[in-house]
Amino acid sequence: MGKQQENKVRKDSIDTFIDRLKSQDTILIEFDEALWISTIDKVVIGDDNNIIFHFRDGAKIKQELL
Repeated sequence: MGKQQENKVRKDSIDTFIDRLKSQDTILIEFDEALWISTIDKVVIGDDNNIIFHFRDGAKIKQELL
């Protein structure tokens, strides 16, 4: 897949996420499984006391555990 196509897929994914948030009637105050599934690709629990969230758009967030 070319860079331009990757950017379009990422943009479409972000647009879908934003539309989903905008369609909420109220502020999100509890876990929303559909929102989770639409944004998170996988969560990896590492051996070095961290969790890595892999988003569907290719972004990653590493969170250290306490």
